[in-house]
Amino acid sequence: MSKYQPLSDHLAHLQGDQWAPTFHELERMLGFGLPKGAHKTGWWTKDGGHADAWSEPGWRVERVDPDKEVVKFVRDADGSETSVADQDFAEDDRLIRRQLQIAGRPVPVRNVALAGGVLAVFVGAAALAARALLRRRRS
Repeated sequence: MSKYQPLSDHLAHLQGDQWAPTFHELERMLGFGLPKGAHKTGWWTKDGGHADAWSEPGWRVERVDPDKEVVKFVRDADGSETSVADQDFAEDDRLIRRQLQIAGRPVPVRNVALAGGVLAVFVGAAALAARALLRRRRS
């Protein structure tokens, strides 16, 4: 279990679409002080174990104010950052995530997208193999 699991659990059960805690509130929730890097915006925007705490339950960091020591989380479930070409995939991801969340298992969007990508590679490889077999039979 990640040391940031209390944050992840809190976000997973939060009813609203945004939340802006102070660093102090986060530290109280987590039970330890945030690292020095948390006082820089980059810490909140880079990938890593700590970022999974908000991305896995479907949230993203919209804004960080290091001077006021406030971070604003927003629910990322609407796929608003996806391009038009990706909207169909984003909708599929949201449906799958919603179904799994109903079953009591929150799933990060990137895992659903990764699984879909892996499946697409296998389907493509199978189609190429079938095409090669058909060509051999014809010749």
